Amino acid sequence: PIHRPSPAALTGERIPTSSWHARMGHPAFRTVQSIISKYGLPSSPSSSSSVCSACMKAKSHKLPFTLSPSVASAPLDLVYSDVWGPAPVLSHAGFQYYVIFVDAYSKYTWLFLLKRKSDVYDIFCRFQTHVERYFGRPIRQFHSDWGGEYQALHRHLRSEGILHRVSCPHTPEQNGSAERKHRH
Repeated sequence: PIHRPSPAALTGERIPTSSWHARMGHPAFRTVQSIISKYGLPSSPSSSSSVCSACMKAKSHKLPFTLSPSVASAPLDLVYSDVWGPAPVLSHAGFQYYVIFVDAYSKYTWLFLLKRKSDVYDIFCRFQTHVERYFGRPIRQFHSDWGGEYQALHRHLRSEGILHRVSCPHTPEQNGSAERKHRH
């Protein structure tokens, strides 16, 4: 008769469940217990068998931002903007950036190609003229980060009576409507 050996560890040393958990690539502890039982692995219960600091760190994430209290009730009540670039490859016409303007009410997005970030000022003036004529109403609030291209635009916004809302540094989540448009 042919004897098939049963899978079993050939060591007498009992290994803590937490060590098996780490060796197996950090699966759920129920999975670790199931594998230990199925294959007869030598183990000893860990004092903290259900808490793994590496898993806690790896599976944690930032809390979501709360929704903005300002709600646009008509077109141009609030316009979000952001600049993307430089592109890894220059376009045939020499463009390497783009600026987008997103109407918070309709979510309609306008995109303009830029050769330089400093072109944002002129592009915004053209955009403003176009949309205000089209909708027959002024832009009331403008939201952007505080990049240099928007710092140059700030004086113009103030002179036009447009409230310039600025995201806190290193928090693109606050400009989410525009930032999400950059996903490729």
